[in-house]
Amino acid sequence: MSQEFTQLLLTDLAFLSEMTQELSYHENMGGLLQSLVEKTRDLLLGEMEYNRDLVDLKVLVLGEFNSGKSSFINSILQEEVCPVGAKPNTHRLTNVSYGERLKFVHRQQEISFREYNSLVQASLENNVVDVLSIKSPSAILKGISLVDTPGLSNPLKNQQGDDWVLTQLPISDVAFIIVNAHDRTGILHSLNTLNQKKNINPRLRWHLVINRADSLKAEQVEDLKSLIQNRYPDWFDSILYHTKTNANLMSLLRRLSMDRLEILRSRRIRAQAEYKAMRIDILQRVHKTLKIPTDVQKNRRFVKQYLVHLQAMTRDWLLGLQNDSLLLPHLFSEGMQKARLLTSIEVAADLCFLKVIENKLMKLLKDSRVMQILFSEPLPLKDSLRNKVSRINAILAEEQPLRKKLSQEQVNGLSLEQMNRFLLQTVMEILSVELSYCLGFWSGRQEWNQGATLRMGAYIKEGACA
Repeated sequence: MSQEFTQLLLTDLAFLSEMTQELSYHENMGGLLQSLVEKTRDLLLGEMEYNRDLVDLKVLVLGEFNSGKSSFINSILQEEVCPVGAKPNTHRLTNVSYGERLKFVHRQQEISFREYNSLVQASLENNVVDVLSIKSPSAILKGISLVDTPGLSNPLKNQQGDDWVLTQLPISDVAFIIVNAHDRTGILHSLNTLNQKKNINPRLRWHLVINRADSLKAEQVEDLKSLIQNRYPDWFDSILYHTKTNANLMSLLRRLSMDRLEILRSRRIRAQAEYKAMRIDILQRVHKTLKIPTDVQKNRRFVKQYLVHLQAMTRDWLLGLQNDSLLLPHLFSEGMQKARLLTSIEVAADLCFLKVIENKLMKLLKDSRVMQILFSEPLPLKDSLRNKVSRINAILAEEQPLRKKLSQEQVNGLSLEQMNRFLLQTVMEILSVELSYCLGFWSGRQEWNQGATLRMGAYIKEGACA
């Protein structure tokens, strides 16, 4: 199964990468395929790590702040590595895994213990996205990664974001919920919060760890345990007590380590099923979109009408040169956008074709030397406008090789109206060439689409989606 799935991923990656590049002009379809390419790469990397026995069992440590999550991890490692205290001390996810020596890592760079303490306790404005790492030589971590998490939002305090829970539950294998035996309100809040989210990952193995249970009487502990079991039946694989010896917890961790391959195998089966469903859905959606025929004549009518509006807009814009208007690119750009919107109301066109036009004309405003001269510093005087005409005339052959260049004597003899006509003709010829290019490009795309439709259909049909 592993070799077959790996081969499927390799085949997908080659095909999808090619199709993504070819469909990059198509904003929606290109983005869909790119998301599938990224998912394929991640799974392929995961398969390679699994086959080399490099994948750890991911154990999520959850609970209210001050419930004892960090103390729980410290006791397992038999070393004070995670900060503890009466106030919330963990604001970021910390991945604790096996290493030959104790070290702290942030963004792939080793940091000091002091730097780690400062970072892990620093509040983040946009929930928790910055992950820290601890490497420990503790033998119990071989094959297991513990994830220390921020405290769940407390109902008695201001609400804090718990969005990180939604990202961590699906990629975890085991979850320990740490609760404080002396805080029944916190216990019920933790369990209510997580009970609403547990179906995000139905295969997740849940264990409840009651902290400070040894400071209660035996009947109080049993009463608390019964309350939890009655309110949340069939949820937890086990309910354990965090004590000084931790014999039961250490035994569970060793058992999880021995069961690691089977648990990871279940994770892989789920990931493979989700991937296959996702790829079939995306490939079929892309194939269906590619099959939709394009009305080339409709796009031609759009370009023709668009040029009419562009000419009127450009004429008005050029008149602004005589009225001390600021010659800034965004003014011309805004005029083109208004002309495009007006044309869209009058003549329908393919949305993707409109996107091609928009991108091409924006690039033109940036790259064309003629446009750069027009967009240079405002020069409203007649002689200054003549200077622009002279400079544009000098480079005319570069952008309009078929256009006849004026002599300097002819340039000097142009009236203000003639200079405006010269600039209008020049700008409109440049815009016409670019829009003609867009039409030709789009027509070529449609021919390619026909072939891509056949290829995509064959790829879906021939066993690649089996």
